Amino acid sequence: MNKMLCMLICGAVFSCNQTPRELPIEIADEKYVGISRDVLTTLSQGDLDNFIKHFSANSIYRWNFGDSLIGRKAIYNYWNQRRNSVIDTITFSKETWLSIKANQPPSHVAPGVYTLSWADFVVTYANGNSLNMNIHTVFGFDSSDSIIYTVQYLDRSLISNAQNLILNAP
Repeated sequence: MNKMLCMLICGAVFSCNQTPRELPIEIADEKYVGISRDVLTTLSQGDLDNFIKHFSANSIYRWNFGDSLIGRKAIYNYWNQRRNSVIDTITFSKETWLSIKANQPPSHVAPGVYTLSWADFVVTYANGNSLNMNIHTVFGFDSSDSIIYTVQYLDRSLISNAQNLILNAP
């Protein structure tokens, strides 16, 4: 009996002293959803000064079709031009948000915090046309909680049709 009790105590002590294994992915702080939501809200409102404040100086903004913007200034200039001369309104609805911490991501993804957003997206253009589609946005954060990476997955052909433009594929 004493041996059994000793084994149980040793087992309990041994299991308490083990360092917990890091999970490959875990739920991140909800504040990252707040930051990401604020980015889309300020973009919708045309408030580009508050939109851009969340991005790091060397941020990358990509779309699933290969185009990208590099640097806070390029991101600001692009969206400022679009919001002031191409897009009248942007509305996001039926939003779903998830912030994760990728501890052991694939080699092409940096470890860190990412916020994923899925939403319905309605845009009205200056030419009077509009579109309604689904959009998926991924925000990646640095250790200062600034956005360093954004990618948006959307259907470029719907945008081209609504703008009555033919956009050359990259």
